[in-house]
Amino acid sequence: VDAVRTDPAMTAMVAEIERGARHTYRVAAGNAARIAEVAHTGDRWFLFNYFHCDDPKTVYDVWEYTAGWFQHHTALPDSTLLRPLPGERADYIVINHASWPTLRVFLPSLLFLRTFRTFVLANFKANDIAAQPIVYRCTATAAGSSATR
Repeated sequence: VDAVRTDPAMTAMVAEIERGARHTYRVAAGNAARIAEVAHTGDRWFLFNYFHCDDPKTVYDVWEYTAGWFQHHTALPDSTLLRPLPGERADYIVINHASWPTLRVFLPSLLFLRTFRTFVLANFKANDIAAQPIVYRCTATAAGSSATR
């Protein structure tokens, strides 16, 4: 972790991000669970969902319990659950990273399916879990690199 954090390419990237961001959060994390490795190719929509809860096991259990809903109703192809490594900042108990090929694959289910509220959000509430989702996508820039929107 220290080697990555001090690598010149990493420090340059962090400096560039911090120049344009109001808030950043960096943490070394390990894989706690996964549906499949998140695909970082093409023009995809991504999710980072930051979870707050007093009990790490509860968050993991509820993530596992509700993951099937996301696979079935939003065609979720991949998801990786990240847990901060020992000694790292633990502002969030776990961070879920996932992706979908298009916005229309998942957004209508979150907005219009009653079971998103009665099953997913109800389970979060019943277990005192707060989720802070951030949805974004990377697109190619004129120079050929990717930029986040």
